[in-house]
Formats: sequence, structure tokens, C-alpha cells
Amino acid sequence: MAGQNCNYALVQQVQITNIDETEKAITFATRSNDKKLTSYTTDDANVMWHGPAQAPKAVPKVVGKVGNLYLDKEGWAAAKAGGGIFGYSANAADSTVLFKWPQCYPFLPVEELDLIPSTVVVVDSAGKEHKLFDAAQYAAAQHLVWNAAQNITLMTHANKAIEVWPVKLLVTGKPRSGGIEGTVDVLDGEYGDFTQMLSWSKPGAVIAPVLRPAGFGEFDAVMDSARAVAEGRKVTYPGPTIDEWNKVYPKLSKQNQHVIDAGRARVEKLAPEERKQGSR
Repeated sequence: MAGQNCNYALVQQVQITNIDETEKAITFATRSNDKKLTSYTTDDANVMWHGPAQAPKAVPKVVGKVGNLYLDKEGWAAAKAGGGIFGYSANAADSTVLFKWPQCYPFLPVEELDLIPSTVVVVDSAGKEHKLFDAAQYAAAQHLVWNAAQNITLMTHANKAIEVWPVKLLVTGKPRSGGIEGTVDVLDGEYGDFTQMLSWSKPGAVIAPVLRPAGFGEFDAVMDSARAVAEGRKVTYPGPTIDEWNKVYPKLSKQNQHVIDAGRARVEKLAPEERKQGSR
């Protein structure tokens, strides 16, 4: 599909900061390519306020609300501040933004990966490193909520809440199900999803960052969706699901490469439309 059917991409996420009904303009704040919280203004006509069925819910058209903004290609291209909205590049080969709404199929798969962490470090906009497992500085329990539109809250050893704007959120650990120890910046759009919620009651308790295939690859882990294709289970978009592992494949162990190989073999047996839209 082409044209209007694929004209929108999600800005994940934004906070609506102003609505100018006279000028028909919307102002919102979100993360820019320079990793700062940045303000953008776009024409109301560039926004789709009601997402398609079974798609992520759109942010309400209300000042102060936070959520997903369906912004068209014109709106993305016109957002120049901070090097553009995070993930976007005028050069399509360098962009991680997918113009797939309202009717085009994806694909950038994401899944949670259960990790046993050894360190969690937040680097803030001033360059300070917050080593959250340092008991002399930070509380044992933390609840980090990242939505790319607001600060995150850290709890100090004295149980004082401090807010910081993160430019990196580095998680080091090993998958609970087995794999290797690795480190990933979950705020990097190549490795992690645009939203994250990491909570633990004490250092070392299992956390579940939401990662893309490249993030899984840092821990020699494979998504359940890829395993499902390999095992012949029903998966939406089986072809793109396996294709997303091409760049990660060399990092995987032989055992996990076999999983991707099995998935490719099954996809090759599908009709073209089944590869794109679903299989069993």
C-alpha cells in the first residue's frame, strides 16, 4: 500500500503543551535527536487524533496529556529543532521511524526480556552518572518510568525523589533464561522501545526492559516471536519477524542462529501474502 494509507508514524511519546484553536496548531514536547526534551509545533491537520483499530491508543487532544501522537510525513519533516524528533532522518536509510499508519503493515518487533541485572546506570542531561545499585547514594527500591516526554524519578538513599532527564539508561545483566552478560542503552531506539518501565525491590531483582532484536542480540537471546515462527506457531507478519534478525544474526550463538535458520526455512515455504500477513 502507498500514499495516504502509509502517511503517518507514531511519535512515542509526547506531552501536549498547547492547543491554538485560532491558528489550528498543536504544540507538544518530546525527545529530539540530540536527546533533549524539545518543543515542536505542527498544524492540527498533520495529526491523526484517532488511531486505527487495534493500533496503539492516540494521545487525547488535551493540554497536559501524554501519549502516542500520529504525525504525518509533513509534520515529521518540518520538526527541525534538536536535529528533529528522535529517530527521524530525512535520509530514510538512517531513520528508525516507520510510516505505516493507518493501513500499512509494520515491522519493528519489540518484546520484554527478563534480565538479572548487575548494574543500572542513568546518565542525565548534565552528564552525571547515577549508579542506582550504589546503596550509599540510592534507595534499594526504584521505579523508573520513561515515556520520552517527561523526566524520570530516582529515589536517593534518604528516600528523596529527584527528577532527571536521561540521555542514557544503561542496563547490564544476564537473561534469566540463560545467555550472556551484556549491556544495552534501553533509550537507544536501535536497541530499546520508546517507552520503558523498570522496577525492582532490591538490586539484582529481575527487571524486564522492552527491547528490539538488536537489544536481544547483546545478550545472545532470541524473541519468542522468532521462536514461534521457527516452531510453526501462528505469528502475524512471519516474514518481517525473521527479516529483522538479519543484522543481529552474526552476534548470536550457533544454537540461536539455528532458531533463525529454522524460521527462515518456514517463511520460504509460505505464499508471499502469508509472509506479510500471517501464517500458521
